[in-house]
Amino acid sequence: MYMLSNKKSVDFLRQQKLQTICFAEYSLYLHFDDEIVITVEGQFQHKAGKGKKQNYSFPIETSCLMRLLGTSVRRVEIRNEEDLLLEFSNGDLLLLEGQNGPYEAYQIRHGCGLIIVYRYAARKRVRRQSRLGVHMSRVVYVSGRYRPQREAAVHIEDRGYQFGDGVYEVVAVTRGRLVDEERHLARLHRSLTELRINPPMSDAALKVVMREVIRRNGVETGIVYLQVTRGVAPRDHAFPKAAKPVLVVTSRRSRPPDPRLGRDGIAVITIPDIRWQRCDIKSVALVANVLGKQQAREAGAYEAWQVDREEQVTEGTSTNAWIVTADNTVVTRVADHAILNGVTRAAILDIIQREGYRLVERPFTVAEAKTAREAFLTSTTADLLPV
Repeated sequence: MYMLSNKKSVDFLRQQKLQTICFAEYSLYLHFDDEIVITVEGQFQHKAGKGKKQNYSFPIETSCLMRLLGTSVRRVEIRNEEDLLLEFSNGDLLLLEGQNGPYEAYQIRHGCGLIIVYRYAARKRVRRQSRLGVHMSRVVYVSGRYRPQREAAVHIEDRGYQFGDGVYEVVAVTRGRLVDEERHLARLHRSLTELRINPPMSDAALKVVMREVIRRNGVETGIVYLQVTRGVAPRDHAFPKAAKPVLVVTSRRSRPPDPRLGRDGIAVITIPDIRWQRCDIKSVALVANVLGKQQAREAGAYEAWQVDREEQVTEGTSTNAWIVTADNTVVTRVADHAILNGVTRAAILDIIQREGYRLVERPFTVAEAKTAREAFLTSTTADLLPV
């Protein structure tokens, strides 16, 4: 455990150059070289050269900090065994005030705010349990603030709530680590670009938020859920002119799929594909998927494979669909607009190529699936399950 009173523990900040500054309502993210990120919640103090120092509370404009971009840290000083002072090469001073915390990182508290300085490294896990002994998701991130889940809320005119105008990602957590994080972030950016929604923050800042939500909820095995909407504005179908994207991040513990499902296989029904024509976008508008999943549950099945007008399988309501033909060829639909390009799907494609299996990316019919040697599905939460 590092202590702020140990001056050597912050020497790694010396000579680090400030690369990006990202601001999200109640949080500020300073991204340095070597993947060092300072996350600030609450208040901070900035003194421009020899000028008069000022205290800032969120939300604020970040223009007062833009002069620090490209400068490097010239001096690092710990004051009162808890305050961190950074002097930059242009003479500006940045003072982070607070109190040290019990993590393999640097935690400083100021009022109800929180400042964390750390590299992307293993940290002491915080375990929380309900009375039933099950880890509970107690803290969420909403628009720049970490809040108790019972108090968290979004505005009634959030466009995600009124129009389904937003995107999401679900990232698996194994042993406290994010699985295929870069692929999920790449797909998130693609979905945002397709809907012309601006990213709510930089990837570096988002990585910090995800890890902090995992840590605060004590999640070792589970998921992280990310949702970005176009923002809050009076209800109108056209894009609002001034809305800011709204980011929500949650994390919860979950168990791996029942091993019996992998041994015995799962049941799948087929249903007409009634979704829109841009299923490659991971949109929060999932009512067709919800109806299909419920239909599968009522039929006693695990999943519903959706079938287009040509009687070809597109994908499941929350999974990608695969078959293995009689000649041992693995077949799955090409990642076009009719399906979501699953992250687990991409990982399976890598394995197929590495192991030298035969692969064809093309549509297959329901009749072909029924006569196939094998069939299976994949997703982040289901992993790989045989049908």
